Amino acid sequence: AGPVAPVAAGDYAPPPDCPKALLANCFDASKLDARDAAIETEFGRECSKFGRVLDAECVLRGDDAGALLVSFTAVEGAKKCCVAMHGRYFDGKCIQAELWPEGRRPA
Repeated sequence: AGPVAPVAAGDYAPPPDCPKALLANCFDASKLDARDAAIETEFGRECSKFGRVLDAECVLRGDDAGALLVSFTAVEGAKKCCVAMHGRYFDGKCIQAELWPEGRRPA
């Protein structure tokens, strides 16, 4: 079977306990007032190289504003994503990646 396409932005709410990677410093949250489907789709496709992606969600508020929260079916995918994406540049910004604690959501 070939790669599975990520779900379109806003169409799906992943389970709260699924493994997640938080990719910080991806975009300027002050320039967005709603989730950006193009950014979410682009990151969802890129992160699907590391495992099956359930969702990629722009974080617009709180301490993690400007980040993407990428949900995976398996923790191995989230870990590979963090290793591969940490330190990469997107739109002139250096991405900081970390494994997100299970069940936690950005404020």
